[in-house]
Amino acid sequence: MHSYKKLFGGVALCAVLILGQHARAGDLSVTLSDTDGREATALFSVSGSDLIVTLTNSSSSDVMVPVDVLTGVFFNSSVDITGMSKDSAVVGPTSTVHFDSDDTVGAGDSVASEWAYRDDLSQGFSGTTVQYGISSTGLGLFADGDRFDLSSPSLDDPDAPNGLNYGILSAGDDITTGNQKVTGGGSNEVPLIKNAVVFTLGGVGAGFDPMTQLSDVVFQYGTDLSEPHLPPNGDHPNGEIPEPVTATLSLIAIGAVGLGSLRRRRA
Repeated sequence: MHSYKKLFGGVALCAVLILGQHARAGDLSVTLSDTDGREATALFSVSGSDLIVTLTNSSSSDVMVPVDVLTGVFFNSSVDITGMSKDSAVVGPTSTVHFDSDDTVGAGDSVASEWAYRDDLSQGFSGTTVQYGISSTGLGLFADGDRFDLSSPSLDDPDAPNGLNYGILSAGDDITTGNQKVTGGGSNEVPLIKNAVVFTLGGVGAGFDPMTQLSDVVFQYGTDLSEPHLPPNGDHPNGEIPEPVTATLSLIAIGAVGLGSLRRRRA
């Protein structure tokens, strides 16, 4: 496990990379959080020639306002992975969709007409310029032609990607509390996904290793780039994803025991 903590303008940031039971060697799992209760996780893994990105609003805090809704993830790659196909975007297996007026979308269903992907960005966050991005909202970066599924109409007006539609509520959200945008109130319900969305990008290329070749992960909230993102100023701790995690949790535990023994000998 690699854990880094750093203060950005008074906001505590924690970045954790874990190889555990949900991540295999070569997978990259990044979790970032702030002291306002926001926390997001992105798991990048490879299956055959596909890059699988699982985006989760992993916070245990209640979502009260739109800027607590997770709407995108950005990243960089040290090798060229442009040209990947936008194969699918589906609601996570343990996730639920709320405020869907037709009540037809649930776990495992497609939201590909609501989410977009670009591999030619030059979007700058302070200290970081990112090339790749996935988003459910426009942010001035994503247009209708960037959607995962161009053949299907949007699941809900307005045309995607736009607004909060099908953004991600936190794991700990109480859907009955908060303002109307996050509780389905008012005349214009906003469909929202609680927990996670899974994206498949095809043609990543043989031998691609997310753990060593992806970096600068940034999570976006709300519907505007001026709204919260993690890290708060766009700088990844230490400027990049740390070195590969190759040890299993048991080996990490053994190392911790050894370190304790060494400290006792020095005492």
